[in-house]
Amino acid sequence: MSSSNEAFTLSVDMQANFNGPIFDLSGNAPFEIFLNIRKNKLLETRLDARHLTILRTGSIFYLRAALRKDLIQLTDETRGVRVRLAAQDQEITGEGPQVDMSRVSEDSFITLPIDFSKPRGTLLSVALDAAACLRDVVEVGHQYRLEFRDKNLGVQWWSWGSPESLFPDGIPARLPPGEPATMMAGRVCSRRFRVVPYVALPPKLDIRLSLTGTELDPISSQQSKATPSSPPTASTTASPTPIPTPSLKLTIKNPHPFPLTLQTHLHQPYLSPPLTPPNPYPRILAPGPLNLRNFSIVNTTTAEDLIRESWTCILTSGNAPRRRSQFLTLSPGEEVVRLGGLPVQRVVPGTEYRIRLRSVGCWWMKGTLDELFGEGKGVLEVKTQVGRGRTLPLMLECEDEVFFTPGGSDEESDGEVVFTPGTSVMGRLDSGCWSGS
Repeated sequence: MSSSNEAFTLSVDMQANFNGPIFDLSGNAPFEIFLNIRKNKLLETRLDARHLTILRTGSIFYLRAALRKDLIQLTDETRGVRVRLAAQDQEITGEGPQVDMSRVSEDSFITLPIDFSKPRGTLLSVALDAAACLRDVVEVGHQYRLEFRDKNLGVQWWSWGSPESLFPDGIPARLPPGEPATMMAGRVCSRRFRVVPYVALPPKLDIRLSLTGTELDPISSQQSKATPSSPPTASTTASPTPIPTPSLKLTIKNPHPFPLTLQTHLHQPYLSPPLTPPNPYPRILAPGPLNLRNFSIVNTTTAEDLIRESWTCILTSGNAPRRRSQFLTLSPGEEVVRLGGLPVQRVVPGTEYRIRLRSVGCWWMKGTLDELFGEGKGVLEVKTQVGRGRTLPLMLECEDEVFFTPGGSDEESDGEVVFTPGTSVMGRLDSGCWSGS
């Protein structure tokens, strides 16, 4: 690397693959540390659409080399000591000012492309293979901190351009001259993590999705009364009986020989990737009408989804006490049914729609509410296993999908829908009644 005092600064951030990062030695919850890098937006504008290629070898982008060359330091915060790699784990690639090209391959380079659509510049995440590098030097129950020693990234060679333009004939025996500036980070980064021996894999629930025309949906029925095109019926004249409408029906069963307790409302403290949008909406397990945000209802002609996912602001703390009403226990073999109305007023007559259940996670544990709360207790205080966020989410998933086509008021009902789990169903929504197509 050149001895020039000129510096080229990248924005660098160290991030784990889970919020509240843990290193699960069993591997059920994969552990990884990423370096997220980006260029300044003004720099991208000045230099036009030029890629940036960096040689990882011997730099901070190889964790073993970075630890050995003192670019990154690993500290055992539980014991207050620095941790060093064992001799057999040390990497010898890239020692000294010259690069050993016999050890360089296409995977030795990372390229930061240009994307002017990004308001803050193009972001690239570089995985450090942290689990393989650190497994033999960490101890269960200890907390550790990975931290840059300074802002120098230890990059021995970098240049403007893509690998294809820089090496049109493949990796050369000797690298062409690179940029003279020393590549630096905008700030010193660090990341803490705790080592645990085992994170349980979540069980699965048996979930079936169907449409039913035998249930009553009072909300949709009231809306149907106000629809001018609906023909007069007993329900819209003298009788207060709601009009039968097709309803979403979910059958949820615990197929396991042990009871499962699941959280149905509010903040869900399970392991999730950074920047995951919060989802405080009731899960499909919650009593009462199904929340349509748990579903995708797609116009099969335009591919438009009537139910759009959105970011949500949560005003409650993740450490707030939890109540029994926020949880549901399913005994072994127990089955519950949840119903919900269709968005009747938002569909286009004569258009086919496909309904699927979105894959959404929830907090869970083996056992009953009394085992979680304590017998007779109705409030669960903070600092319990629920609040630690060291659980993989139980995913509420279903492979079934159903189709429906809303019809006009002049069409006749000519049959019933037969639903076969795991297959598609076609039908027609006609003046508040369900008919087969």
